[in-house]
Amino acid sequence: SMGGQRGQEDAAAVEGGEEMVERCKKFFQEDCLFQAVRLEREIAEKHPEVHSKYEEFMQQVKVASDEAEGFCKDLQGDDGWSHVYGSKEDDIRVWYKPEPDSPIHALRVAATIDAPLEYLLVMVNEITLFPSWLPFISDSELLAKPSKCERVCWWKVKSPLPAIFSHRDSCVYGRAIDGLDEDGCVLLLIRSLDEMQGVDFPEVKPKTIRIDIKYAAVKLIPINNNKTKVVAAGSVDPKIHKLPSWLINWVATKVCYMGVILWGRNARRVAEGKKDCPHRQRMREDAEFYAWMSARVHSFNERNGHC
Repeated sequence: SMGGQRGQEDAAAVEGGEEMVERCKKFFQEDCLFQAVRLEREIAEKHPEVHSKYEEFMQQVKVASDEAEGFCKDLQGDDGWSHVYGSKEDDIRVWYKPEPDSPIHALRVAATIDAPLEYLLVMVNEITLFPSWLPFISDSELLAKPSKCERVCWWKVKSPLPAIFSHRDSCVYGRAIDGLDEDGCVLLLIRSLDEMQGVDFPEVKPKTIRIDIKYAAVKLIPINNNKTKVVAAGSVDPKIHKLPSWLINWVATKVCYMGVILWGRNARRVAEGKKDCPHRQRMREDAEFYAWMSARVHSFNERNGHC
């Protein structure tokens, strides 16, 4: 009968919807957020009843995706940005944007780095080793690892003039999103965090002020096996009444510009692996994670004919 056939079709559709939910959950757990959200939209369209059954999870995907999109809007567009450093297309370029009538300051950096994507990610993942290669960071701690690609950490930035200007520190939540299959990039999202269940946050030390990182996004796009395009933007309340221009300049040149140079230089050094180093040691200690990460990058490079 027609009714029976329709019943079977409905059941098959629900089953198809359930299968999509399973795939969506897997993407979300594997930090393939872009794929998860595209699937979430498809489920909403084709299987609204299945979508509402998993309302809570679908909401989680949407919230994460909206946050990622919001964080990324400053990676493009030139509205209100003034160019402060670097001239040529292949140079490291830095832009600055003050938010009118607000303590917030935004910076953006774009560069092509001669280093393999996976080793740039190693440098970023090993938070406690930051002081060993970033001269402006005096201390850093990993506070929690909520999931494979999420980190909660603390770091302290040394003041260039401690006599008149306190050191700055911040507690941040960071998340990596694997968008290689969909968008050919890895995205890092960072924001300040001051509480999380079960996590002990360090107290603010004397002569130090805790800043508020409203958001920061770093997009890494592998061009080939040894070259990576990086675009980063962030918005920070440095907790200072008026930011002197020398300080903006210091951040643009010593933190943004030098930071990118050192990131590339050290990633290359670790990649060449001529001698053992703390980063290589960590890669051995966390072999499972790094094998997974490396496989993701390599399969992308192979599919795209990178060499």
